[in-house]
Amino acid sequence: MKKIISFSLGGVLLLCFVLFSSVTSSSVFASGDRGSFSPSLYQMGSSLEGGTSTFAGYKFVAGPISAYFELYRDGTYLGSKYGESDNYYLDRYAHALITSGVHTTSGSYKMTWSGRIGKYYSDGSDYTDAGEKTYYLSSSRDSKKQILEEEMTENKLVQSWEKGREIISLNNESFSEWTLMNTAQLHEKLSNLSRQERSSFLNAFYSEERTSNLDVGDYMSAILISPNNSEALVYWEKSDSRYVVIHLLNDDSNWYVDSTDIIN
Repeated sequence: MKKIISFSLGGVLLLCFVLFSSVTSSSVFASGDRGSFSPSLYQMGSSLEGGTSTFAGYKFVAGPISAYFELYRDGTYLGSKYGESDNYYLDRYAHALITSGVHTTSGSYKMTWSGRIGKYYSDGSDYTDAGEKTYYLSSSRDSKKQILEEEMTENKLVQSWEKGREIISLNNESFSEWTLMNTAQLHEKLSNLSRQERSSFLNAFYSEERTSNLDVGDYMSAILISPNNSEALVYWEKSDSRYVVIHLLNDDSNWYVDSTDIIN
C-alpha cells in the first residue's frame, strides 16, 4: 500500500471543498481553537466522492498536520490516502480526498478517518481524532436491497472476527475474556477518554504497522480490549485468510505498538 501525500492548492480550493461538504454527508468535529476535522462521503452522479480534512486551528503548532482515511466496500478494503502539511505558517490544512470518478460499483461504503494536529507550542501536546462515515451507493435506491446487503456484510465481518478471536485465543485463553469491539464501538469508547489518552491511542491504532499490512481485499478490523484497559489487540483477516494481529500496550495513558504478528 502506498501513502499519497497531498498538499493544499490554496484558499480557493479549500473554500470550495468546505462549502460543498456542508450540503453533503459531512460532519465537523471541533474543539475550540484546537482545530477541527471535516470528513464527508457522498454521491455525485454515479460515483462516490468525499474524503477528510484537518484544520490546525488558531494556536501555533510545530506539525505535522495530517488527514488520513481508509475506504471499504461491503466490509473489504479498497485503499487509503494520507495528506500532510508540515508548515503551519504556509498551510493550516491537510486534505485526503477520494479520487473523483473511481468508485462507481454499487454497495455499502465505509470510510474510517483520522486527523492529527501535532505539537502545540503552548503545551507540546497532540490533538488527534477519528471516526467513520457510511454511504450506500446505488442507482436504484432499493431500500430492501440495501438492508439485505448491509446485513450480509455485517454477518460476514462478525464471522471473520469471531474466527480470528478463536485463533488468537489458542495462544492465550485469557483473550476469550476480552471485550470485542468494532470500529464504531471503539470510537464511542474513546470519546469518554481524556484528549491526551484518546490521541495517544489513535496514533498507535493508525500506526505504520497497520498501514503497511493493509492490502486490497482485507476485511475491516476489530479490536479486543483487556478487562483493565491496559492492552488491546487490533486484528483483521487478510484476503488469503491469514490474520494480522497488532498488540497495543498502555503505559500510564500513553499507548504504543508492542508487536505485530501474522498468523494462520
